[in-house]
Amino acid sequence: MLNLKFSEGIKLHESNELPVDIKLPEDDGLATAQALKTIYGSDPSMLFLDPDEIQKVSILADKYDMSPSFSMAATDWMNCEPANLDQAWKLMTASYWLNLEDSFRTMSEHVVVKMNHAQIFRLAQQTHDVGLGLKLGMALLLLHHALSQHMAHPKGGLCLCRFKITADDPVGMQPGCPNPSNHLSG
Repeated sequence: MLNLKFSEGIKLHESNELPVDIKLPEDDGLATAQALKTIYGSDPSMLFLDPDEIQKVSILADKYDMSPSFSMAATDWMNCEPANLDQAWKLMTASYWLNLEDSFRTMSEHVVVKMNHAQIFRLAQQTHDVGLGLKLGMALLLLHHALSQHMAHPKGGLCLCRFKITADDPVGMQPGCPNPSNHLSG
């Protein structure tokens, strides 16, 4: 973002004065501060963010291609039992944006267990990327149906690898998937 390809980088490069004020109007200020404190380890309390804060930080991390920098903190963030469907959904979407395969599967399991079909549409509409929310909602409904038919493995979560590349079957297995236990057994 701060190289010459973006307006912020051009402004930084052309300025003869320091510091340069760079406005980020679309970014959540608190999430930005939390992201920076997490990356630089300057505030241990960042390990105790709530699911809403984690989701907002993960949106920012994905936007600026910083997701790998959050792997240590994210492992700790996802090591929890969501109290309700909303928390499970927020942690599942955060896992998606942070590219955390195991956490995505685990949190999608929580969503499937806690979900009410009517709530899925509400959650999808409240997701930062509504298109992603709707795709997740449909995949979870398909998974819920497959589990109810006793066709899936006992864990019953979505595979992040498959979910990101599929256009038609987010529950089935992609050839060469590194996590075959995430898929239908038959």
